[in-house]
Parts: sequence; structure tokens; C-alpha cells
Amino acid sequence: MSIDNPDQEIEVEDEEGYVDRQRKQDIIESRRKVIQVQERVFSAAARGEMKQEYACRMWHESIRVYLLSIEPLLRDFDLPNAEEAYLHTKLGEVTLSPPPELQSEPESGKEIAERGFKLLSDPISPEKEPIHGLKEIIENDGYSQSWKVRINQIKGLQAKRQGPHTETVTAEEHMPKMALMNAVREADQFLQEANVGLALGTGDPHGVT
Repeated sequence: MSIDNPDQEIEVEDEEGYVDRQRKQDIIESRRKVIQVQERVFSAAARGEMKQEYACRMWHESIRVYLLSIEPLLRDFDLPNAEEAYLHTKLGEVTLSPPPELQSEPESGKEIAERGFKLLSDPISPEKEPIHGLKEIIENDGYSQSWKVRINQIKGLQAKRQGPHTETVTAEEHMPKMALMNAVREADQFLQEANVGLALGTGDPHGVT
């Protein structure tokens, strides 16, 4: 199920006059685009025509446009829930994992030989990065984490040339799909509470596949 039916009429309520007609139209169009892009890219990913990661990146771009269309409202902290939604609401987390061979010490000489190096520093554990606020969805494409490890190559030319040395390894992750889903829900909820919300119809307007 998608966030909403793209053919369903989307209305903007503006009881307090916070948004002008053009901004209303921008919000409507950008919100509708989120639905359309979501259905197109994840259907393509399900058919094997597109990688899931690339589908998430494309969907993120449409969500960013939607959030930018309401950002002036989010930055008006006199509106209900604006500051919380913009800066503080937890939308998810991302796990940044180093290569598996750096997460544990080999238990045998055979395992060291298979890896091609001996880990001289402590093993590295994955790190979790919390994602807070719609501002983070607007400004961040993804996350990265770097670690320094000391290793000793036992195979190849590097083993002869370098000996024990320090290397930097980096893990990168795009914005998780769950955080993007939660961002759309949070934005819709904010607009509804601020009386400039999208009237998304009956049923569960926030369901996302």
C-alpha cells in the first residue's frame, strides 16, 4: 500500500490564514509527487529494474522537495509541534558497520591466512546513528563513519613493502527507507495540527510499502 492514492483529491486546510494560495499549491503538488515517485521507483525495484538503494535515493529527493515546501512553516516555532517536528522528533536510526573481517579477531592461523592480514588493533563494532527532525531529512543525503585500524598484511606485495601499518576504513549508508517513511508521516501530522494540513482522506493515509 502506498502513502496515499495519487488520484485522490488532496486538500489544504488553512483556517488561520498561514499560507497563501501559491504555497498551498506547492504543498499539494510536492506531496502528490512523493506518492507518484514512491509508487514508480519501488515498483521498478520489485521487478528488478532498479536497485533498492537507488529507489530510496530518488524517493528521498521527492520527500526533500515536499519538506522544503513546508519548511517556512516548520521554522515558525509558534505553530503547534513545529520545533519538535523540525528538530527533535526521532525518525529512525542508521547502522554503520565496518567490514565483517574487522569486527572480530581471527581464531586460527587459517582464518588469518584467509583474510590476508592480521588485525593488530581492537576489533571494531558497528555504530548506530539516530536520525532526529525533518531538518535532517532535508539536509542529509546519508551518513558515514570512519575508523583507524592497525593491520599487518601477510599476503601480496604490500606485506613486503609496508609491514604493520594503520589504515582508515569507512562505512557509508544512505538515509534509511524507514526514516523517510516516518518523515512523511511526521510532516503530514504537523500540517494537520497547524491547521494547514493535507486532508488525505479516510482509512490509513500513511501506509507505506
